[in-house]
Amino acid sequence: YILKTVQNLGTKYTFALAGRSIEKLKNRYAEVKAKFPTNYEPGYIQCDLSDPVAVRGMVIQCRTVVNIAGPFMLTPADLLVEACIEYDTDYIDVNGEIPFSAKLIEYHDWARNNDVLIVPNCAGAGGVPD
Repeated sequence: YILKTVQNLGTKYTFALAGRSIEKLKNRYAEVKAKFPTNYEPGYIQCDLSDPVAVRGMVIQCRTVVNIAGPFMLTPADLLVEACIEYDTDYIDVNGEIPFSAKLIEYHDWARNNDVLIVPNCAGAGGVPD
């Protein structure tokens, strides 16, 4: 769905995949392209969530971050949320983990005061823990 949407946005909007290994991201994207042929080529950002400098370096390049890397309670995803608020970047995730979503409540006022959207649990499928 994301690929289908972003490939038709033109040059006004860009899309990047981020993860610990750019090589793995490119390999996975090649698998997706094999199933859904396209000429669209996203950007790639190397970022390990355990590295606060890398997280901030990634977030500062983004207008919106869509986090699909769980399990969220076992990653420092809350640090990603903090960086998003600091750098005026909206945050969306697909978590279905009630404790993680509850943890994000503490960021509500800070995000609201900075006009940043923090939107957890946006999965249409898989939003309930598997």
